[in-house]
Amino acid sequence: MAVGGVGLVAGFVGSMLGIGGGVFLVPLFSVVLGLPLKLAIATSLVCVIATAAAGANVYLRQGLADIRLAMLLEIPTVVGAIAGGMLASVLEADALALIFVALALYTAWTMFRRHGRSQGDARGGPGPEETELAATGDPGEGGVSAGGGSWREREYFDAKAGRVVRYRIERLGPGLAVSVVGGLASGLLGIGGGIIKVPVMNLAMKVPMRVAVATSNFMVGITAAASAVVYYANGLVDPLVASAAALAVLVGGNLGARTAARVDQGMLARVFAVVLAVLALQMLYRVLGSAGG
Repeated sequence: MAVGGVGLVAGFVGSMLGIGGGVFLVPLFSVVLGLPLKLAIATSLVCVIATAAAGANVYLRQGLADIRLAMLLEIPTVVGAIAGGMLASVLEADALALIFVALALYTAWTMFRRHGRSQGDARGGPGPEETELAATGDPGEGGVSAGGGSWREREYFDAKAGRVVRYRIERLGPGLAVSVVGGLASGLLGIGGGIIKVPVMNLAMKVPMRVAVATSNFMVGITAAASAVVYYANGLVDPLVASAAALAVLVGGNLGARTAARVDQGMLARVFAVVLAVLALQMLYRVLGSAGG
């Protein structure tokens, strides 16, 4: 029952924010349920796969996930995820965790400040890199698609605002490089990497927040699967615990994805920023606690 409750909450929050839920599951499994840390990480990765499966199904039907961008970014992410899983048993993760805390806090502050002062973003309207078009034809067809002569020019239909939004993918190189870091974090910390992927796509690559969340949710399952294979090979996956948690996560993930479609885009960004900051401070507390103990 306790495992199911943890999975339900983490699946809902993780899917709604496009972060897979692993950042919630690992501390809940290890601190609240008392699982050994490595078992908690391995179980979290299995649950992230379930979260992504539930959320991606909804996001794909809504036409919000940018599949081409996801596949491109996932190549270096999977490489990092496999490397992270292999290094997890031999490397001390505290140094990486401290670097990650600094990055997460900076990203959370930047996102909160940007979306808090941008009235267009707060209303879910077009930001500085987006163009609003009149909605014509059937808005339910096509989803994210090419919006110009270059593959970087993309467009999608925003059902909440009732309009088509165009955007241009920027800074692909840095996005690919940071994706490796997201993969490493997945393998070492038991997360899907969405807490890195979403802000990178939104802030650096200028992908609208709604599309970034949906695209990240599509990606995190693949990332977690690459890491989970390594943990499974090392005998760190408990089938009973993982299956119970994953079933609950499937339900929560589906509910979270449906809820996200009705949430204001600016509000979604601010919620993500607050959650990211809280999780970063929690991670810092755990690192300092282990060093002091």
